[in-house]
Amino acid sequence: MEWFRSFFNRRRFLGHWGLAPLAAAMPAPSVRPGGVYDRLGLKPFINGVGTRTIVSGSLIAPEVRQAMDEASRSFVSLTELLERAGERIAALTGAEAALVTAGACAAMTVGAAGCISGTDRAVIRRLPDTAGLRNEILIQRSHNDQSKAGGSRGYLRSLLLPGARLVEVETREDLEKSIGPRTLLLHFVNYCAPFSTISREDWAAIAKQHGIPSMLDAAADFPPRGRMAEYLKRYDLVAVSGGKGLRGPQCTGLLLGRKDLVKAAAMNMCPNVFTVGRGFKVGKEEIAGMVAAVERFYRIDEAAERREWQRRVEEIRRALAPFPGIRAEIRTPEVANMYPTLYVRWDPRELGFDCAQLGHKPVPDDPVTVIDGIAVQTRGDGAGFSVNPFNLQPGESTVAARRLRQVFQRAIRRAAANRPAG
Repeated sequence: MEWFRSFFNRRRFLGHWGLAPLAAAMPAPSVRPGGVYDRLGLKPFINGVGTRTIVSGSLIAPEVRQAMDEASRSFVSLTELLERAGERIAALTGAEAALVTAGACAAMTVGAAGCISGTDRAVIRRLPDTAGLRNEILIQRSHNDQSKAGGSRGYLRSLLLPGARLVEVETREDLEKSIGPRTLLLHFVNYCAPFSTISREDWAAIAKQHGIPSMLDAAADFPPRGRMAEYLKRYDLVAVSGGKGLRGPQCTGLLLGRKDLVKAAAMNMCPNVFTVGRGFKVGKEEIAGMVAAVERFYRIDEAAERREWQRRVEEIRRALAPFPGIRAEIRTPEVANMYPTLYVRWDPRELGFDCAQLGHKPVPDDPVTVIDGIAVQTRGDGAGFSVNPFNLQPGESTVAARRLRQVFQRAIRRAAANRPAG
C-alpha cells in the first residue's frame, strides 16, 4: 500500500517532468503510422466538436496517463481505493463526499438508487423492484422533450434503471402539486437550463423546502472551476463526467454531494454484488487517473487556457471571414461546454451547398460531419456548423483554418459553375 499512500500525498505529481502548465493542460495527440488506429483501418480526425462521447471525449492529460500506468502495476482493495479516492476528490472540490463512477450517467443511476435504498442492504438487493417504496423522480417537461434543442430523454433513462418513475412538471404550481409521499428526488439537467420553466436555483430551493434530495446533471459543466462550489451549495448530488473537461479517463464520472447519499450510492455500485450498479465497473487504473485529473483541474491556469481557446477559434474565424455570405461569430454558451465556440452559418439557397456537400457524417443520423479531416458539429438544417476549441491540439487550429478555407473556396467555385447562365 506504500505506492498508494505516496500517490495521494504527492501534490507535485508531475513536477519532475518539467512540463509547462499549458502544455499539460492541452496534451498533444500521439498518432503514429502503423499504430492501433492504422491497424484497425481507422483514420483519426482533428476534433472540432468538443468532448462528446461519440467522438471519443477528450484526450487524457499526461499526469493522468502516468497515474493510470502506476496503478496498473500493483493490486489493491478496490473498495478502499474508491474510499480514499473519494476523500481526496471531496477535499479538492469542497464536496462532503465523492464517488468515482463509470461516467456521469452511471453517477445518476447509482445516485438515484442510493436515494431509494439508503444503506438498507435488503432494499439494495431488491432494486429495481421498488414496490411500496418512494420512487418518483420529478423532472421538467422541457428536459424530456426531444423536439427542443437540449431535450435529454436519452440521459434521463439512466434514472429508470434502479426502478424509479419519472414525473413531468411544467410550472412551479405543477411541481408543488406533484410532490407527495412517493417523491424521491428532484432532478435538473443543467444543459437544458435555457429551456427550463423553473430555474436551476428555484428547483433546488423547492426541493430543500420540502426536505427532498435534489440532483444536478452537470456532466459537461467543468471548466470553469467556480461553478463546482455553486452547484454543491445548492444541490444534494451533482453528477459530472470525468472524460470531458476534466480530461480524465473517458469511462469515468463523479458523484459529488451529501455524505449519506454518496455512501448509499457507493453501496449500489460495483464492486458490490447483487446491486443494480454491479455492471458499472471502474478499474483501479481509472480511479487513480480520475484523482490525478481532478488534482490537475484545480492546479491549471484557467485564464491561460481560455485565452488559448479564444486564439484558436479566432484564427479559424479570420480564415472564413472574407467569404461573402458566410457568417462566422464566436460565442460562449452559458451552461455546458462553456468554451468560446465558433458558429459558422450560411444560406444554402444563396450559396448553393450545405454541410452534407462539404463533408461526410461519420455516424448515421448524428450531427457530426468530418470536413477534410476536421470533425465539426452541424446544424440540423445543414446550414452551418460549430467549432469547439477544447480538443484542438497545438497547431491544429492553423491546419483547420487552412483546410476549411480551401473547402469553402472549392464549394463556392463549384456552386458558381453549376448555376444556370443568366
